[in-house]
Amino acid sequence: MSATLLQDWLDRVAALVFADDFDGWADTMGQPLLVVNPVGRSSIVTRDQLRDKFALWRSMFDTLRVTHMIRTAHDSVGLDDDRLAGTYSTDLLSNGHRVMPRFASTIILTRQDGIWRATELSSGMAPTYRHLIHTDTPPSAAGTTGPAATPTQGRDT
Repeated sequence: MSATLLQDWLDRVAALVFADDFDGWADTMGQPLLVVNPVGRSSIVTRDQLRDKFALWRSMFDTLRVTHMIRTAHDSVGLDDDRLAGTYSTDLLSNGHRVMPRFASTIILTRQDGIWRATELSSGMAPTYRHLIHTDTPPSAAGTTGPAATPTQGRDT
């Protein structure tokens, strides 16, 4: 069930980006959203910050002529009834040609008001693209201090 839920969420988010549907996309993101990658951590805490990130992604898609964003869920686990952790890879293509290296990410989805939303993202996107995911808001300012969980956290062993 959790693998299907994660893949469906990834597919829906990609479709919203291509449809240029900010409101729909923003509804898939929790606030705050903790973002981690090899160069740092930050939080997206306002709708305006979400709008800025969405605009940057759309601009990158236009600049690189991205025609497909293929996101593939690899591993997921329910942490509890309202949280799911998973890993996935992202391929960005322009007419069948890769426009950047594939990258792997870890995500936590949290059910808020009956809607699954991203609340933590550990992105494997290259540091060159840091501006697409990070803000100037440190995690401590948003009340998020822990690292994004890995899919094995919460799993019974």
